[in-house]
Amino acid sequence: MQKRVLLADISLLLVAIIWGGTYIVVKNVLLSMNLFQLLALRFGSALFLMYLFFYKKIGKLTKKDFFSGSIVGITLFLGFSTLNFALQFTTASKQGFLVASYVVIVPILYWILYKKRPECQ
Repeated sequence: MQKRVLLADISLLLVAIIWGGTYIVVKNVLLSMNLFQLLALRFGSALFLMYLFFYKKIGKLTKKDFFSGSIVGITLFLGFSTLNFALQFTTASKQGFLVASYVVIVPILYWILYKKRPECQ
């Protein structure tokens, strides 16, 4: 059990380092590349990788799957567009802090909206 807890903690640390590092990388890339070129590269790469791993399942998609995926994709694109656009006008550390503040804000909003205190685990 102790080994699993240590592995989980190391995994969270690694994810935080990678996630935080992407703000610095994107900030530097935006100095030499247009915002929408960067997004096309990121989303295009993701499309290519997803196709490589899931090409057998793509033929089995229904219209509902395609519609739902399109809604999620458009929402994700709008989120990335907004974040990357804003990154051009502030520092990577400030934006990382503001974006990560959802960790604190979401439970508070949940408590306000549902009148139910979030459970800690």
